[in-house]
Amino acid sequence: MLSGELKDSPRGNSCDLLPQAPSTMTVSYTLKVAEARFGGFSGLLLRWRGSIYKLLYKEFLLFGALYAVLSITYRLLLTQEQKHVYAQVARYCNRSADLIPLSFVLGFYVTLVVNRWWSQYTSIPLPDQLMCVISASVHGVDQRGRLLRRTLIRYANLASVLVLRSVSTRVLKRFPTMEHVVDAGFMSQEERKKFESLKSDFNKYWVPCVWFTNLAAQARRDGRIRDDIALCLLLEELNKYRAKCSMLFHYDWISIPLVYTQVVTIAVYSFFALSLVGRQFVEPEAGAAKPQKLLKPDQEPAPALGDPDMYVPLTTLLQFFFYAGWLKVAEQIINPFGEDDDDFETNQLIDRNLQVSLLSVDEMYQNLPPAEKDQYWDEDQPQPPYTVATAAESLRPSFLGSTFNLRMSDDPEQSLQVEASPGPGRPAPAAQTPLLGRFLGVGAPSPAISLRNFGRARGTPRPPHLLRFRAEEGGDPEAAARIEEETAESGDEALEP
Repeated sequence: MLSGELKDSPRGNSCDLLPQAPSTMTVSYTLKVAEARFGGFSGLLLRWRGSIYKLLYKEFLLFGALYAVLSITYRLLLTQEQKHVYAQVARYCNRSADLIPLSFVLGFYVTLVVNRWWSQYTSIPLPDQLMCVISASVHGVDQRGRLLRRTLIRYANLASVLVLRSVSTRVLKRFPTMEHVVDAGFMSQEERKKFESLKSDFNKYWVPCVWFTNLAAQARRDGRIRDDIALCLLLEELNKYRAKCSMLFHYDWISIPLVYTQVVTIAVYSFFALSLVGRQFVEPEAGAAKPQKLLKPDQEPAPALGDPDMYVPLTTLLQFFFYAGWLKVAEQIINPFGEDDDDFETNQLIDRNLQVSLLSVDEMYQNLPPAEKDQYWDEDQPQPPYTVATAAESLRPSFLGSTFNLRMSDDPEQSLQVEASPGPGRPAPAAQTPLLGRFLGVGAPSPAISLRNFGRARGTPRPPHLLRFRAEEGGDPEAAARIEEETAESGDEALEP
């Protein structure tokens, strides 16, 4: 029995009357931001469900009320001397609030929470891979084969239901007892007795996975699974499925360290407690006046200039909205298995997994459409048609790589193939250095080439001024003599036809 059905039960529990109003669904606005346009995000600001306004309006009203009380007290109830003392306290609180590294602490914490939130979603077990392997590995069109496939996938769904009952308040409200799990069809009465007879102080969500492995081994012995490779593949997919169930349970068990959450919360509350006092519009400080010109003996000095006296602290309210809203984001997604607007729809996942998996291993088993020649059977380059709205996309050239349109040098010498390193009997070619060529000529060879092989690839004599420069730089007369001999030899070789 799934959600939306009625079932007579002697317990008389109100949970048996399942037709109820649907639970809140995840707020999805993907279609609204499919295209970047003017004011694309502005339309999202008017939504209420799942919005920051819904999360923060109570705290925002409380902060505004406390600020108004302090402002009225300062303006109407305090004496002039008390106002002076309060102004000193306010300036001290304002300076002290700036010492709290709120952006760093809060930003790092929210990043950690968001990464954890996504990891929890990817840890939700889905039977899609497992059901495909079951449908391909467990054979038999008779009643026994059908029973094996349906039982195997039901055990997998039972394991996910048991672990989701342990972490999700929505699923626990749907299946408050094991009897509700039996009534929903995930477990038989005999299986429930077997399950409850196993004594363990720990969560037993893994028991259906063990039943799965034993039943798969029995199917292998009976020949329903035809080889050990298929059995190994089936058990590997089950282990991946069980690993996700285990990871989901451990995410619920091991939370972000409490001290970190406390530090962030205290930092935010302390910052705005100091801001309540420090951001009041009080009388300016005595030394805050700008330098004035020399006054006449009978002229009074102008009052000190400070911030404008405003009744509504606009920037402080915006700051509260941003920082407190940031903290509220972390508070909402730190446990996405609750009943907030953007929490995971675990009950719908259970319904989807059971329906799709049973359809895959039962009705779709050996139920194939006839194999036919496709529409592009005789075409070398098949091209699916476009609609009028998308015809312009067919005119765009395909992407061949970022260097496909790179303009190469027109100099044919740059395209010559040369050896990477000179081998025996193969002199190294002369390489060109553009920057050096500006000073020594267009055809000047690179100084990276050794003096022995310098110029042999082109068959031209070495420039004497370079050889003298290298010889004088070395400061060795014998080396200079050897260079002169090599220069003469290379010149003779270049002159030979």
